[in-house]
Amino acid sequence: MENITYTPNEMKLADNFPKGSDFVSIADFKELFVKSALANSVAFRVAQRNKTSITLKCKNINCIFKVIARYCYISTKCIIRQMTPHHSCDLDAHPMKQKCNLSTITQSSQIEGLKPRSLMTKIKHEYGITVPYNTAWSAIQSIRKKEGLILEKSYSYIPSLVELIKANGDFSYYSQSSENRFQRFFISWEASKNFFEFSRKMIYIDGTFLSGPNKGTLLVAVSQDSCDQLVPIAFGIVESENSSSWSWFLEKLNCIIQLNKKEIIIFSDREKGIINSANNIAPLSSKAYCSRHIARNFRTVFRNNRLKTLFWQIVNTYSTSEFNKCVSEMKTISLEFYERLNAIGFHTFANSQFPVPRYGKTTSNPVESMNSAVKKFIDFDVTNLIISLNNYAMKLFYEKKQKTFQLSIVDECNAKLMKNVAKGRLLTIERSSNNIFLVDHKHIVNMQQNSCACKEEFDNQIPCKHLCAVFGNCNFNPVSFVSTIYSSHTYYNSCSKSILPLSTIGILRSELNPPEDRRARGRPRIKRIKNLSEQRIKRPRVSYE
Repeated sequence: MENITYTPNEMKLADNFPKGSDFVSIADFKELFVKSALANSVAFRVAQRNKTSITLKCKNINCIFKVIARYCYISTKCIIRQMTPHHSCDLDAHPMKQKCNLSTITQSSQIEGLKPRSLMTKIKHEYGITVPYNTAWSAIQSIRKKEGLILEKSYSYIPSLVELIKANGDFSYYSQSSENRFQRFFISWEASKNFFEFSRKMIYIDGTFLSGPNKGTLLVAVSQDSCDQLVPIAFGIVESENSSSWSWFLEKLNCIIQLNKKEIIIFSDREKGIINSANNIAPLSSKAYCSRHIARNFRTVFRNNRLKTLFWQIVNTYSTSEFNKCVSEMKTISLEFYERLNAIGFHTFANSQFPVPRYGKTTSNPVESMNSAVKKFIDFDVTNLIISLNNYAMKLFYEKKQKTFQLSIVDECNAKLMKNVAKGRLLTIERSSNNIFLVDHKHIVNMQQNSCACKEEFDNQIPCKHLCAVFGNCNFNPVSFVSTIYSSHTYYNSCSKSILPLSTIGILRSELNPPEDRRARGRPRIKRIKNLSEQRIKRPRVSYE
């Protein structure tokens, strides 16, 4: 008999798969054999396969390499019956060696959360195989499609989730089409409603794209407590950001919180759908626009540093006279810039022109922060997304309750007040009567009305440095003049209620179908296309030589 000399790779394969080895199933045997064969640079093909057996042979037809495995009905396992690991051909001469079974490798690899480049690196490290980028990308999309078929069933749990949320005493709604397909979802909490009754009447709203198997938009409504911590008010899942979806969302929110009041401030980024919906549903509410978004929109059109400085002075100043002075200078530099800001409305972003107190807030940063916080959930299927949002809100409310204060006002307010007290000690005070004072030669303070001409106290609801100077002169405690919104008692009342947790245990399936997939063909974009105002401006280099 001819003596056969096995190569090291063939010996490893024979050791990993000796004759008589058993496996759970034929598919399990093939998957393990693929990994071992490719790791040891052994190429093969599936010569025959049926329900009870599988035969693997070399890529070269004349080669004697063969592995036969059959299903055993007694042990209910797949057992290797014949094994010839030796190759009579030249393995290095196989033209398909680097391309064989790439789909099997990519589909059997753990690719959850991986990008094509990461998958290519992983396969190169584990198997020594160079995978083309297109193959890696196609494999990821194939796995996601299979997961999507399973995750589509999660929409059928929404009706049961809505009933469970309502049973917990909270608020939840969903809508469906005539074809029994999911359209929109809304969730809010009794704890959020209770919080809004005791807190600053400000709501920040915005939308963020959903990724993964759920295609659509997550609408977010958030507020801030007296410690400037985020408090979720409501979430919505809709098809996209438009007037119809925002109207539906704000209508549901208006049923919980009466938005049509002047003291209610709705902060947004001037998205058209938000503007139209807010004007229709809550025409009496005060609309505030993010100053950073406005500045960004004009950055590429008006490249003038002085205009930029004047804009931020108009936003931040509380003095009407200084506001008028900045507007006059702006008109002389660029009348078009002034007209565009006037079309937006100075009363929507300038502190001195805003009709109600907005506590020094000029941007929509809180809702942007909430979007970043829930970003880790946007890849979940819709059921787990809803449950995660509910439990995240539950966690925030619980953490609010654990906070303690040493004074009658919250710590953040006390820190601002102490700064104003320190500044007030340096100011000169002239007395006109028992209640009227002139501070720093230009600011008139009325003690009877607890007001100052600078209007900073009106906006922040905290005594300004001029009021603090008078309080120090009259031996008054400035803490007693702080708005009750900042009191620790009000803070604890705002978080007195809790949110109950949700889980997948006990929820029932219904006949609700997933929404229509309107995704465009081809590879989806990972990042959105930035507009001109968001793109980085390239400025010419200036030589000082």
